Amino acid sequence: IVLAIFPRELFRPVVVREVHTARGTEALMLSLVPRFEALTQRIEAVFLLDCSCSMDGQRIEQAKRATQIFLRSLPTDCFFNIVLFGSTYKTLYSSGSVAYSQASLQKATDYVDRISANLGGTNILEPLSSILPQPPVSGTQRQIFLLTDGQVSNQQ
Repeated sequence: IVLAIFPRELFRPVVVREVHTARGTEALMLSLVPRFEALTQRIEAVFLLDCSCSMDGQRIEQAKRATQIFLRSLPTDCFFNIVLFGSTYKTLYSSGSVAYSQASLQKATDYVDRISANLGGTNILEPLSSILPQPPVSGTQRQIFLLTDGQVSNQQ
């Protein structure tokens, strides 16, 4: 036997009392569902992709697929940019993150499709030193997504 009890009102507290007279026992259930007001924070997403030679083959293809999924999962009111790094680094939008739109998504998708693991070593400090001091887009919180195989040479 499966007994399912559903509240009439989701956020209303529910108390259920069960008495088993033959055994002389009682059970009491209290169900409280709190209300949370979720704060929404607009984001600036920066995708930092390792394009060093160690990422060649399956690794770069997995990073590209993951980036494509991330791009399509972004909230529509966000800003984003893509930074590729190896021995040097380069950005999709050199003037900084741009508003998410159909046009910017298409440009980013095409850009990611052309990525290859051809930027030499794995120097992560220079792109991070460029990104972090810049203030995020006004009214947003910056989130950096690092896609790498972990073979980083200059961490400090």
